[in-house]
Amino acid sequence: MHEYIGSVRWREAKTGPPHSYTVRAWDERTEPFENVVRLIRSHGHIELFFGVEYIYLSFQGLKYWTMGAPLEDTIIINRAAVDAVYGRQAVKDPSCLATFEE
Repeated sequence: MHEYIGSVRWREAKTGPPHSYTVRAWDERTEPFENVVRLIRSHGHIELFFGVEYIYLSFQGLKYWTMGAPLEDTIIINRAAVDAVYGRQAVKDPSCLATFEE
């Protein structure tokens, strides 16, 4: 994960809460993008964002998430400060909150 997030372009979002994102098409390597999406989904935790559940993975002070589309349809990985909270956002099950280290 560390290698991938350090090697791709991230753009600050112009709408919505402060965060940045990378787009699958910005990197010709498909496999690393999909591996990070799988890692987020398999090692992440559920948080509520304005009442909608998303899976977040905390890594090196940032949290990463996708919008939940099937892997083959996922085109964006988002990231924000791990302590960023927007609206009615909360960890659904605090006992599963963990920081991924790789």
